[in-house]
Amino acid sequence: MTKPFWPFLWLYAAENLFGLPGMLLAPAVLFGFLAVVPVTDRPGTRVAAVTRWTGVLLFVLMIVAIIYAAFAPGQAHLNMKM
Repeated sequence: MTKPFWPFLWLYAAENLFGLPGMLLAPAVLFGFLAVVPVTDRPGTRVAAVTRWTGVLLFVLMIVAIIYAAFAPGQAHLNMKM
């Protein structure tokens, strides 16, 4: 079993934990957040603070997922047999 290159380990962790739906939902959440940032990040508003804290939370979750996937044993994904 192989693991992906380190920038994609967070997707590997999502698939390990939640299966195929997790692997599809994790990038949708990230890119959905990135699409909303230009609209919600206006200086001096409460929404801007929430947007920033949400970005920090997503960043920390990605780092934790990368660390988890780096140390997790390799698994067969999507019912593939070697």
